[in-house]
Amino acid sequence: MGTVRNISLDIRNNSLKSIGNPSTNISPNHHGQTFLTSLKVSGNPWTCDCNIGWMEVWHRKKRQFLCNHEDPSTAPSNRYRDVEHYSTSKSTCLISDEDLEIAACADRKKPLAEAFKNDIECGWGAAGKCQSHLAIIISVVMAYIIMI
Repeated sequence: MGTVRNISLDIRNNSLKSIGNPSTNISPNHHGQTFLTSLKVSGNPWTCDCNIGWMEVWHRKKRQFLCNHEDPSTAPSNRYRDVEHYSTSKSTCLISDEDLEIAACADRKKPLAEAFKNDIECGWGAAGKCQSHLAIIISVVMAYIIMI
């Protein structure tokens, strides 16, 4: 991506099942890093798993930095005032939210936003659960070996 700071993607109706995260940063306007400012994904047969789980985290970050502030001067940092979405922040955020409600998981037969809330657990939380189950299994096996 080079020097592109903020990027908007409209990938609706392309038969995509998965897509990687184009952002290289968690907030907008960092030199040499890219932040996804808008994403439209409806009309694709998404496979809802952790390969697209980044969309949920991105959506929260986008709302944090670009949507919750009617006046850019009230944003977490004034450096975000250059992001063009501020001029239409309410409508841009509503359109993005609506698109996530329309976009569907082909494998789960439900909206993407609902799957993120109820079915898909990615990131540190999911890894912690797997690691704790593994730790229990290893502990039981070790205890059994010691008893023999």
